[in-house]
Amino acid sequence: MRMMWLIFLVLSMLIGNSSALNNGLGRTPPMGWSSWNTFVDVALNESVIREIADAIVENGLDKLGYKYVNVDCGWSAVNRGDDGKIIPDPTRFPSGMKALSDYIHSKGLLFGLYTARGVTECCGRVGYNGSAYAQRDANTFVSWGIDYLKVDSCANNPDSEETQWNQFANMRDALNKTGRPVYLSVCEIWNDPEPISTCHSRGIVYSPKMWLQQGLPVRELANSILVEYSNNGNTWESIACMIEAQENLTFSNLSAPGTWNDNDMLSTGCSDHHTNLPWTPCINKHGLTARESRTEFTFWVVTASPLILGNDLRYMSKDTLETISNKEVLAINQDSLGHRGVLTWKNNNGIIIHCKNMADKQKKAMSIINLNNNTQHVKVNLALCGNSRIPGIMQKDIISVRDVWQHKDLAAHSEELDIQLMGHEGMLLLVTFSLQ
Repeated sequence: MRMMWLIFLVLSMLIGNSSALNNGLGRTPPMGWSSWNTFVDVALNESVIREIADAIVENGLDKLGYKYVNVDCGWSAVNRGDDGKIIPDPTRFPSGMKALSDYIHSKGLLFGLYTARGVTECCGRVGYNGSAYAQRDANTFVSWGIDYLKVDSCANNPDSEETQWNQFANMRDALNKTGRPVYLSVCEIWNDPEPISTCHSRGIVYSPKMWLQQGLPVRELANSILVEYSNNGNTWESIACMIEAQENLTFSNLSAPGTWNDNDMLSTGCSDHHTNLPWTPCINKHGLTARESRTEFTFWVVTASPLILGNDLRYMSKDTLETISNKEVLAINQDSLGHRGVLTWKNNNGIIIHCKNMADKQKKAMSIINLNNNTQHVKVNLALCGNSRIPGIMQKDIISVRDVWQHKDLAAHSEELDIQLMGHEGMLLLVTFSLQ
């Protein structure tokens, strides 16, 4: 009888672990690179992925935390193999995914792959089709040595009984059963009849809002939950729209070690190298300026978003490399508390301020962004980030103010800071308070 009870207890534990996120990953927002922005579908092949892995190491980005090399849409064949398993496109990846994975791992990096929850993925190739293929594909992916899996939403699953949630949960559970820790990122679509931002009359909405309204345990589903309005692109209009919409998409209580609200791939540096592909987020030759790229990066950092680069790392300007390599800036994003900065103040002229709690209770990160086209003078009340924003902690007098982009301390004689921001410019401060 006692033996039967022990068997029941073990089985119960195994069943419980299989139905919740249980990989121990993502204690800080992941950092890496994805092929989507630069090598969409027809441009994707094993040679460019190897060259990107080389570029990460050659530029020292791996030492800063950029570890994931994620192969996005377009790597798989149009059809499954005769045995029903998903296979790579034999022309684009003739050496196979295991060989590519081994090469990436030999560089001290981590290997990521892409799939989608429907019949096909976003490039019209094989998806995992919900429960029908989730375990089979998870086993295949793990046999190739993946460390990261992005699950997209592009096509409907023919089984109408499987909701979006169930389709994602199928893959989560399948990965758990393999026994290999794999970082899981999901892109859920929320079809809201009302536009959530005035910058697009109707954009594609990615947000866990509907799941939360249904009382589903969102933090148990995946390590990254996409929060995006329309798809990010290499234009200021796209990025500004994304920033404005975040107020209605983001849930700060969902960002913490293990699960992150994901602003999606960065367009930072996309303008450094022009591509002639018919469509790709980096196609706009006259897209984000160096200043606008830094502003985008600022917002991703203060909101504790994963930092997944999307530019061609083989062709980076000095400005881009400095932006993505700033150790003081990266430290704010990678802070162990894992707090997603919240909108604290905005005015009618396009100035928005976000405040982010830090593990050091004396410190707060503050971003000030000018969404307007014109230069603006702003008097910033630094105390906006203090006071009672941490339960049980009262931050009182300001001790120091650090401009982390410029690597310099600013005068902090009072709670007010007089600054000038050029059009589309973002500032990132680290403010130190005394504790009462």
